[in-house]
Formats: sequence, structure tokens, C-alpha cells
Amino acid sequence: MNNLIVECSEPGWVITLSEDLEHLLRHVTFERAQEIAAKLKDLCHDMGPAHETVWRGFRIEVPNECGSRPLSFSTREEADKTVLEELVNRADQKGIGKFDLWHTNLMDQGDPHPETREQYVSDLADSITSEGLTSSVEEDIIGRTDQLPDTMSNFRKKMMSEYAETIFAWRAKEPEIGHRWVEDTAKKLRDMLEEINTRSEAVMEYELDRLDPGEMKFRERIRWVALSVRLGKNHEKWMKAGDDSCSYLFQKAALVHKLWNACHGFGKARSLMENRMKELIGQAKEVYTPEGVDALRKVRKQMLHDRRWPFSRDDNDNKEDENSQDD
Repeated sequence: MNNLIVECSEPGWVITLSEDLEHLLRHVTFERAQEIAAKLKDLCHDMGPAHETVWRGFRIEVPNECGSRPLSFSTREEADKTVLEELVNRADQKGIGKFDLWHTNLMDQGDPHPETREQYVSDLADSITSEGLTSSVEEDIIGRTDQLPDTMSNFRKKMMSEYAETIFAWRAKEPEIGHRWVEDTAKKLRDMLEEINTRSEAVMEYELDRLDPGEMKFRERIRWVALSVRLGKNHEKWMKAGDDSCSYLFQKAALVHKLWNACHGFGKARSLMENRMKELIGQAKEVYTPEGVDALRKVRKQMLHDRRWPFSRDDNDNKEDENSQDD
């Protein structure tokens, strides 16, 4: 990873609007983003040649590191930190906005250049699903879906230890050697894993039915939500609990996106997740900018057409995505 950063990124300066993602999705259209950029450019002109020269290298983009905030202005050119700090402070005083200043590694976005609405929407969508989201709730959504609940993990580890110890101790004493010994042992291990899987699934299903999501802390609740989606058991109950735990539409969408990946887009919960994303897009039309709505549509499209999973969607899905633009 360090080599990747050295070869594909370079040092840069980033000026990022301090507003949270919910504010951007509700209020900052692409035209508004361009307007902010124009105001910063005019402000630099008024402040003098040093500031005007520095600003020429900046463009709208989402940086490689910085909390993945979508409205960022960055440059890969050398810049005087003092000059940039003066610009940020003056922009705040002038009411243009509150900005944070970062010095970090930047990935080259390449085309399109200059900035386009499509690129801005893509940045918003990436911010919704990115692991770089910074609020505590978003971190929990992102970080806890890939792990089993502790009780279930400990139960499966206990069974693994009990079964494996018996099989390995027994097989170690077998007089056979060579390929046959390896094949027979591998078969017994496979049979062991299938038995452990059957028993652990039964316990997981029982716990999903018995437990009350309202009695759990958010982070543990999310892991049970992901487990219910993987198993396709009680997923209506648990997905509703996860959804109700999120304050904003984009957080609910991020959760659905992560749950979709948790079950690879398969299983009984699939249709529920698809329908939930449609509902969220419909609700977003009432409160988000057109760019915010399109960002959620892009997240949904990524779910349905992600090539990492061994299934494909037909042309009806593409038509549905196009038609939804006019809803």
C-alpha cells in the first residue's frame, strides 16, 4: 500500500468546505459549488498576486485523504501554507464559508477536466459509501458489518477448537501416509466444517429471533443486522432496527449498500434491500438537491451492477435507472 501511494499519488494542498455531508446533499448543488469556487477566486484576486497565483492550481475534486468530503478544492502544486491560511480565514470573515486546510497525498483524477456535474455527483456517491466518512454513526455503519457478533464468533471458535482437536489428534495417529492420508484428512475436515456451519447457523437463527435490537448498542446491533441479511432470517426485523438507528437518508443508504455487500447481493433479503434503496431515493427527492438524489441513484446502480459479484442485471434495470430520473 505504501508503494501504491508513492507511485500513484503526490503531495498536495486541499481546501475543504467544513459542512457535513448532509448539508451538502441538501443545499450544495453543482452550480453552488462552482459559485463558491468563483467567490474564492475573486477573493484571491482582491487579496493580491500571491493569493491569486496560488489559487490558479486549485480545482474541485474529492481528495485521496481528508475524510472524503466531496466539496474540496485541491492542488498538486507547491503552495505557501501562510497564504492558504490567510485565504481560509478571509473566506470565513467574508461569509463565503468555513473551510479546513489539509496537506496530504492526492490521487490524480484525470479527466474530465474542467470539473463536471457528473464528476461532482460521483464524488457525492463515493462519500456516501466510503470508509472515509468521519461521524461516529457512519464509522459504525462502515466498520462493523464485516464481523460476526462477539457471542456468535466465540461460539463458532469454541466448536472449531473442539472438533478440530479431536480430528487432528486422531488423524495424527493413523499409520497411513502420503496422498491417501492427506485426502482422507481433508474430507474429514470438510465434514467437520459443514457440521460446525449447520450447528452455528441454527444457534444464530435462534438468537436473531430471541434478541431485542433495542437493547443493544448501535455498533453491536449493526453486526446482528448484517448477520440476519447473510442468513436471510428475520432480516425484516433487523433491517428496520438498523434503518431506525440512522439519522439521515444518506446514512440509511450507506447501511443498505454495506449490507448488500455483506451478502454479495444474494439471498432472501435482496428484494428488501432493493426496495429500500428505491424508497430512500423517493424520499431524497423531497429534501436533497438534484445532485444528492442522483448520488443515491448512483449508489443503487453500483449495488445492482457491481461486477465483483457473479450475477448480472438485464437491460430492464438500465431502463429503470434512466426512467427514474424523470420520476
